[in-house]
Parts: sequence; C-alpha cells; structure tokens
Amino acid sequence: MKQLATFLFLIGITFYSFAQVGLKVGHLNVPEILQKLPETDSVRAIIEKETKELEDLYTELIQEYDTYFDKFESEKEGYSELVRRTKETEIREKAAKVQQFNQNANQQIQKRNMELNQPIYEKVNQAITSIATREQFTYVLDTSNGAVIYQSPNSLNITSMVLKELGL
Repeated sequence: MKQLATFLFLIGITFYSFAQVGLKVGHLNVPEILQKLPETDSVRAIIEKETKELEDLYTELIQEYDTYFDKFESEKEGYSELVRRTKETEIREKAAKVQQFNQNANQQIQKRNMELNQPIYEKVNQAITSIATREQFTYVLDTSNGAVIYQSPNSLNITSMVLKELGL
C-alpha cells in the first residue's frame, strides 16, 4: 500500500511538472520558404538544363534504335537465318541499352537534385533551429505536408521569422 501511495505521488508530481512547463509550439511552411530563396531558382535552372541534355540524348538513342529496327523489319526477309538472329539479338541489346540509359539518367537527375538542394535545406534548417532556440520553442511543425491535424491558435507561424533570418 505504501508503494502504491509513493507511485501515485510520483505520477502526480510528474504531471504537475509538465503542466507548469508549458509548451511553446511554432509552425511554418517549408516549401513557401524554399520557393522564396534565390538559390532554389538557380538549382531549378541547373536541373532543367541537365535534364534537357539527357532528354535530347535519350531522344537521339530512341531515333537510332527506331531507324535500326525499321531497317531490319524492311530487310529481314532477305537475311539468312544466322544474320536474322544476330540482328534480332542486336535489336534486343540496343533496346536494353536505351532502357538502361533512361534509368541511369533518372537516377542521375534525382541524385544531382538532392546534391544541389542539400545546402539549401541545411541553410533553412539552420535558420529554423536558430529561431527555435532563441525564441525557446518546444516544437516547430511543418504544416505543408498535411500531417498536422489540428493547429492551436496559440501556435505561432514562424515562416516570416525564418525568411527574415535568411535575409529575405
């Protein structure tokens, strides 16, 4: 019985302590902040340029494949069995190379996008952390992803504070 009383006393003190502390919650919209950074426009331009280069090369590879395939289709009746099988193998290999190029290009663009955006994300995160520390926020939530189900009127929107911290 004495242990139960001690346990209940400790729980009561814990709840009382949490009630006295109070939470300070801020929220922001990270995509809105990113959209206003000039670095984001620079990254977008680089990614668009590199994507265009890869798309142009992909189009060229497709055209070469189509030309080779069309030529084969129009001339295959005149080929011997060995030549026909060899050309069919070459067509499959060319198709596989085109597909592999497309996959590699997509991976390269994703990797490059992450690589170029990482310093921007770090800069924004550093500004958020600086404000949260200075203003003594317990939590800062990003409301852009829809994960916040309820937002109290006591929650402070710090998007403008972050933009100011970033010099915007």
